Amino acid sequence: MLALAIEGCRQCTLILCRETLTLTVRTSDGGAPERLRGEISVEGETLSFSCPDPLAPDHECTDAGIVTIDLNFLGQDGRAFVGDPLPAQLPLTLEVPDAGQAWSGTVTPAYTRFEPNGPGCGDCGRGTATVTLEAR
Repeated sequence: MLALAIEGCRQCTLILCRETLTLTVRTSDGGAPERLRGEISVEGETLSFSCPDPLAPDHECTDAGIVTIDLNFLGQDGRAFVGDPLPAQLPLTLEVPDAGQAWSGTVTPAYTRFEPNGPGCGDCGRGTATVTLEAR
């Protein structure tokens, strides 16, 4: 009889790792704009986004003034892994034409790491940042 001992064996799922940035956008009076548009850059590649946009594969407008951007959609052919570590700073421009407000500068996201496929199966990053618009 043959006995096999497997040490450290783990099972990993195959959940897609999405490196994301969730932006919370506020107007100068603290409100949450229903409509906004912007551009974010990573490593020289730019991604444009607008809310609301229910069909966008590269970002999701989850609530008024909140947009989650899939950073993996940046790069060659619109789909490139951003990589690890995630960028410490991201150039960003935002505009809310209805309110006559905008913002342009660099955001420094706060990142958290998580393991969507189980412990020891690789991790992904989620960034968050808040931007307050200014009158144009």
